[in-house]
Amino acid sequence: MKPPFPFLPAGFLPVRGRVISLAMLGCALLTAETLVAPAAAQTPNDGGNIERPLRYRPDGQDFLIENGTGHFNRPLYGPHTAFRVDASDRPDFAFYLPRKGGRLQLGFVSPKGSRWLTDAERVQGRYRPGEMVYDVVDSAIGDSALRLTALPLKESEGLIVMVELTRGAPVDFVWAFGGANGATVNDRGGDLIGGRDPGLAWNFQAGDYADSTVAITGTTFEYKGKGGTIQGVGPTGSRLMVGEAAALGTVDGLLASKGAAQPVLVGRTRVVSGQPFYLLLQRAGGKVLPAPDGLAFSYRLTDRARQGIVNQLAVDTPDPFVNAAANAIEVSGDALWQGSTVMHGNVAWRQEFPGWRGPYVLDDLGWHDRAKQHFEYWGAKQNTTPVPEKIPPADADSNLARSEAAVHSNGDIANSHYDMNLVYIDALFRHLLWTGDLDFARKMWPVIQRHLAWEKRLFDRDGLYEAYAAIWASDGLWYSGGGAAHTTAYNLYHNRMAARIAKLIGQDPAPYEQEAKWIADAMQHDLWLADRGWYAEYKDVLGLKRVHPDAALWTAYHAIDSQVPDAFQAYQTLRYVDTQIAHIPVRGPGVPAGDWYLLPTSNWVPYEWSINNVVPAELSHTALAYWQSGRADEAWKLWKGMLLDTMFMGTSPGNLPNLSQYDVYRRESYRDFGDTTGMAARSLVEGLFGISPDALAGVLTIRPGFPREWTYASIRTPDLSYSYRLDNNQSERFVIEPKFPKPMQLRLRSVARGERVAAVQVNGRPAQWNLVADAIGAPAIEVVLTQPAARYEVTIRWVGRATIAPRPTTMVTLDKMLRVDFAPATVLEAFDPQNALKSVTARDQSLTGLVNALPGWHTVFVKVRQEDLTWWMPVDFEVRPPLQLIPSPNQDAQSVRFRIRNNTNVPIERWATTDVGGQKNTTTLKVPALGDSAEIAFPSTGLLPGTIRVRVDFADAGSVTDNVVNWQIPAPADTAWRSVDLEKEYNDSVGRIFKNAYVSPRSPYASLQMPKQGMGTWDTPTRTFAINDAGLRRVGGGEGGLALPSGVHFQLPGPGDAKNAAFASLWDNFPKELSFQVSGRARHAYLLMAGTTNPMQTQIDNAEVVLSYWDGTSERLVLRNPTNWWPIEKDYFIDDFAFQVPGPRPPRVELATGRVYSPESNSRPAGGAATILDVPLDPSKQLFSLTIRPLSNEVIVGLLGLTLAR
Repeated sequence: MKPPFPFLPAGFLPVRGRVISLAMLGCALLTAETLVAPAAAQTPNDGGNIERPLRYRPDGQDFLIENGTGHFNRPLYGPHTAFRVDASDRPDFAFYLPRKGGRLQLGFVSPKGSRWLTDAERVQGRYRPGEMVYDVVDSAIGDSALRLTALPLKESEGLIVMVELTRGAPVDFVWAFGGANGATVNDRGGDLIGGRDPGLAWNFQAGDYADSTVAITGTTFEYKGKGGTIQGVGPTGSRLMVGEAAALGTVDGLLASKGAAQPVLVGRTRVVSGQPFYLLLQRAGGKVLPAPDGLAFSYRLTDRARQGIVNQLAVDTPDPFVNAAANAIEVSGDALWQGSTVMHGNVAWRQEFPGWRGPYVLDDLGWHDRAKQHFEYWGAKQNTTPVPEKIPPADADSNLARSEAAVHSNGDIANSHYDMNLVYIDALFRHLLWTGDLDFARKMWPVIQRHLAWEKRLFDRDGLYEAYAAIWASDGLWYSGGGAAHTTAYNLYHNRMAARIAKLIGQDPAPYEQEAKWIADAMQHDLWLADRGWYAEYKDVLGLKRVHPDAALWTAYHAIDSQVPDAFQAYQTLRYVDTQIAHIPVRGPGVPAGDWYLLPTSNWVPYEWSINNVVPAELSHTALAYWQSGRADEAWKLWKGMLLDTMFMGTSPGNLPNLSQYDVYRRESYRDFGDTTGMAARSLVEGLFGISPDALAGVLTIRPGFPREWTYASIRTPDLSYSYRLDNNQSERFVIEPKFPKPMQLRLRSVARGERVAAVQVNGRPAQWNLVADAIGAPAIEVVLTQPAARYEVTIRWVGRATIAPRPTTMVTLDKMLRVDFAPATVLEAFDPQNALKSVTARDQSLTGLVNALPGWHTVFVKVRQEDLTWWMPVDFEVRPPLQLIPSPNQDAQSVRFRIRNNTNVPIERWATTDVGGQKNTTTLKVPALGDSAEIAFPSTGLLPGTIRVRVDFADAGSVTDNVVNWQIPAPADTAWRSVDLEKEYNDSVGRIFKNAYVSPRSPYASLQMPKQGMGTWDTPTRTFAINDAGLRRVGGGEGGLALPSGVHFQLPGPGDAKNAAFASLWDNFPKELSFQVSGRARHAYLLMAGTTNPMQTQIDNAEVVLSYWDGTSERLVLRNPTNWWPIEKDYFIDDFAFQVPGPRPPRVELATGRVYSPESNSRPAGGAATILDVPLDPSKQLFSLTIRPLSNEVIVGLLGLTLAR
């Protein structure tokens, strides 16, 4: 993965449902087309704008659109080079040589009129993976109908087009070519960026045709432009001429023009029913042009080459979207190959990398020879220089954010600022599982040894492994020496695999077995959050050495894909994804009904490139983890949501983009990206069809992940074919024909369709079967066939009732009894890994237990038996307090508004005492069971603005206490304000926060870290922000100070450069704890604060402010990203899904102007911003001190002003 495109203005988005003509954009040569216009700023995803229409619909293997408006949006790939032809929804083609290599336009002439086919009245466009097919009708040609089929050449860089008249009278056909000026299309190779139609980037103008020449000989031509030379040949009898590009607006105008300064090649021929003609264009220097009478043969050869690619994979299911998607994955996977390796992307980033996940496509789709070449190619590049005696320090030229000098040492493969070793080695091990090639394992063994030694030398942190830009989501991701779950999982799997291979090839497995145990113990001890049921993202090596619990998707799916958790831990880990990661619904006009959804990669803020995006490759990898964990239903909803979004609702038919249109920062970007292709292949083959070979052990496991309603499915790859059929919902038949180089045993797993197994037969004979002991959610059996065969026909006949299904997630309250019934199944035992219950009884047909868990989501597992079958049923439940106080999102100056939520089964109707900020009222309140009360509006008279403590006491029915934040309340007129003089506490100027050098403490290892200026990321190590506090000083230092509309005010240092910030930080620049005396009594403390935070410190307490009383008690204000601790340089981006900020937004002060404002989503305050926070106090107690205590590494916490209100 690479940094974002720097040329793209922030937030260029498509405006769905609105199209503009290219004439409006000044594109004189494309006046017939309409394109989607970009919006000017990022648009949040919310409940009102989330719907998108289905753009392409499946038709067999095709992606079909009627009268589409997409221009140069579907790449057609040639002979494994960077050359491609960008086709359109209508017949119009752009040649990429690379850079602008010309445009091919097609049209017709008739007595009733002439026009380009892009303007035809009806055009049906089909992307048939590897080619485009168009059917054209228009009143100007009467009852005639045209069909065009465009195929990229495979033995040279070019395009061949077959034109047919499928009915009606003959038609005069016209074509035009030119514009090969070699200009850059955009800095991503002319790729799709920001959801905008690629035609906006190609943007052919008449000037593109200048400085070119056209030579014509009979029906052949040669077009020379600054970008290259294109040769072509048309059918016998066609007429060629040179026209003027300025006349391209109409066919008639072009035919009447004469070539001059801006020449364009023009051809004309008559097309007759039953006599197709062909047009071929290719880059000069390749294969010799065929003669006109050889064009049909060239077309057949080219079509045969396309068929050879798409026939590599055949899929047939009841779902037409899957059927169309399969060959699109195949074509993209083939196009990624170039030379001896896999490209990072087919269009953008068409560069060779040893990672990321693109190479997975080779083995899953049967290109094992290519995979072998890929591994040999990069293995030969591995660094074999002597191992350095010590690890070099962090790189000074990256502001201490990188350690490239350390990384580029013995064992490194990519010689890059990424650790691409991990994914390369992972793909290598999986290749060996597909092939069982021990000779190749022996050859690659030194590469494996050097890699594992390199990983341990640089990244081992007491058994956990630090991540050094090791996965797609690597830019903007750093751990500052901490051990991360995803790279720890990789290293665990790789050491286990190394130990296996060592035994098989006569090497010593002991070092790798020992390391694997060391890693497994560390991951379980340090990162597994037993009471919550998931792996933490990472553990700090600096500061308080805290564990960061809010994990990203890559933590969950890498752990599962690397076989780290057992079945129970895997289920719990994915429940974290179910409940903690936002689900973005995929729906809209024409979209098939279903609970389809997508996921952002994390819930982290503030946004940095690659750490909170909607990424199809990540979605496929997560879906694969669901399939691997036996949760096929959830895998299917996510995976099909991904297919719909990318291939059918997006800008390009059958696309496998890097980013989804639901990604608010980049929108749909790139076409047929490597990671997306590789993981689409793995999730299709290993997930949906459940094919998992282990040729090293001689075992082929098949565990289908089909939707339960499917009655048939089949797949064919070079390695095997198998078909599935379900009759009467209880009779299953599998026909499996392995074609692996080595014979393997078969293990076939099937999820129960009845409560008893009536019979299992293999090739007509009874066969043994075993229960899957750790099946969760539904019983499953496994048929193990130890004698390899060329063909297996396995039939499984189920009888009896359906087995019970998992119960829906329920809500329970603390210290209340949870009871779950499982009739007609019998309960055998319970397993409570989170200790969520006490006094558990698991017997007969039910589970009971007293809820003993913290608020949140939890799971208990219950082993049940129903007739012949036993399995584990998950009991998912959410723990809530009995009563909750729910603040209204719409506060006003006159009242404090809230509701009471009753989470119990008992309605409440009784007298209640309400205490709001010390003011009490007693009245009758009604709260329905499992419901909310009517809104309570408590008068704000006498209250102070900000945080208001509210307590509602129902006496014997319980009580609830919480805070309501309302900054609109005007302070009472008699409020006594006292600004605390902080002059002695100030230790810096807020304007210097990013001018200081933060050099310690830092990781002593090879790490990615915060740049020394205190902001930016390792991939943007020189980024800074100019803090300008002139407005704050002018307003805050003036008479009356900085005042809020509510009356809260701060007296601050005036203009100049005097110190005006009391900073605390775990950086050595400032005290690690800032404490000073505060005297007197007060009802409220108001704090003006400013400082830093970053996505690696998200969803965790960054610092605390403690106000202590003389009696030893205290009030504590937690500064938490993103609830109330906001970065000084910007406001958080906020939407309804990936970027949720809990609670009300705190008021902020724009530093350059002194303006007090309520932050809008993603605004960039002039000069930066400070945040106003507050702490309610006990006015009866004497204050003693205020303490600021940072908790997070790399965070700076500053106090600018303190005001006490009495």
